[in-house]
Amino acid sequence: MIVTRVRFLAHNNISHVDNDALEPTKRLVELDLQDNKLRGLPPDTFQYNSKLTKLYFKEHRYCRYAPMADQCLPKEDGISSMTNLLQHRVHRIFIWIIIIITIGAADMMTGMFLIVIATYDNILRDEYNRHALWWINSWACTAAGALGVMAAEVSVLILAFIAFERYMSITFPFKPPLVNYSRARIILSSIWIIGCLIATLPLTSERLFGRFYSTNGVCYPLFLDAPFASGWQYSCFVLLGINCVALVLVFFFYLGLFRSLHRVRLMSTIGAARTSLTRRLMAIVFVYFLCLVPIIVTKIVVICGQHLPKNLYAWLTIFVLPVNSAFNPLVYTIFTPYFCRQVRYYVKRRRESSTSLTLSCKSPIAYHLSYYIPTDVR
Repeated sequence: MIVTRVRFLAHNNISHVDNDALEPTKRLVELDLQDNKLRGLPPDTFQYNSKLTKLYFKEHRYCRYAPMADQCLPKEDGISSMTNLLQHRVHRIFIWIIIIITIGAADMMTGMFLIVIATYDNILRDEYNRHALWWINSWACTAAGALGVMAAEVSVLILAFIAFERYMSITFPFKPPLVNYSRARIILSSIWIIGCLIATLPLTSERLFGRFYSTNGVCYPLFLDAPFASGWQYSCFVLLGINCVALVLVFFFYLGLFRSLHRVRLMSTIGAARTSLTRRLMAIVFVYFLCLVPIIVTKIVVICGQHLPKNLYAWLTIFVLPVNSAFNPLVYTIFTPYFCRQVRYYVKRRRESSTSLTLSCKSPIAYHLSYYIPTDVR
């Protein structure tokens, strides 16, 4: 006798299922395990039941063990469903709105740092040396430097968090979602607090950190022109410690993603959407690597006693660091499917317009004859 439907297992206080318990029922298409006290299921519980189409559990979380089933009840658990990691659109939107706004806020702070430097450059134009000592010890210079450091550290920590979230989401697609709205709020708030502490800690003790943000006119504590001035150890801790560790983690998380993308795309229709999002995030991380790695390498070279061009400090602070902040909003726009479709549509319209313009440039006689000459003659 071939068993295709099993409904009598419901309401039986079953708490455990062996991984080979369903091997004799390879043609099973329907299974009812509702209202049982399952404590968990082995990952390969349904390895012999490729024809299974209908499943009924007490909790939705067990549906992840049977991706071959077209129908699995309950359909959702308040967070995930059969089709979406985050079932409710508002949850998906809010998580990424919060993350993007947070990165945007960090980018805005970088912009504020540059505005302060540019404003005082304009104010002190042609007579800077007369006010240089006042400027580097002023509250404006200190605030600008702290803003710049906080923006940079918040950005790198958020990128590490995003890389970790993408890695867990794609590599382990059937596990409960790691990040929901409340967790995202807590994690991002913690990142901002950490970034604020990193930036303001040097202000607590001039004896330990010296005038941390007063080593140069652009107020950013890279310590390139005076690599061993008071506070240089803390600068190394931030640049060569926190940032290097974060970048290494991001690198390995995305390395793991590369290995998982193809597999996820085959397993689920959700894979394509996740892959598109991951590509955009990879672009952001790649640009951040391009911006941060030169600064880290330069810092190491200076500590090793090598001399670098004097104008390198300004180039790194004014150009290399802010490039990441300027590029992020473009990535959010350029790499979206909607933007790509609009560009393709615009290019197509331009080509059609050019073709029409070429036809309209014909001589009047040739233009009118084109209506009377048969197509096969033309």
